[in-house]
Amino acid sequence: MTSTNVAAVSAFIEGAPPGELADVVNDIKALMEDDPTLIEQARPAFQRYNEEQLTAVKLPGSGKNVCGDTTTSGGWKKKKKKKKKKKKARG
Repeated sequence: MTSTNVAAVSAFIEGAPPGELADVVNDIKALMEDDPTLIEQARPAFQRYNEEQLTAVKLPGSGKNVCGDTTTSGGWKKKKKKKKKKKKARG
């Protein structure tokens, strides 16, 4: 594996959208099946991907750390319940 190939594969890994990393890795493996060491050589890209995509936070009321995806922070809010309109009685 040339350093150019490792750099290209690393760029694909680091550029994977949140939640799509496994698909990107499977595609890389399918394209480069003649080099089984490819993923191991690109291991630093996984670390950079995780540092970029995931954020460690402490849960309120707990001392435990959890990882969160920075793109879904808006999805953590409670949804407001929609009020049903009352139907007028016809008389």
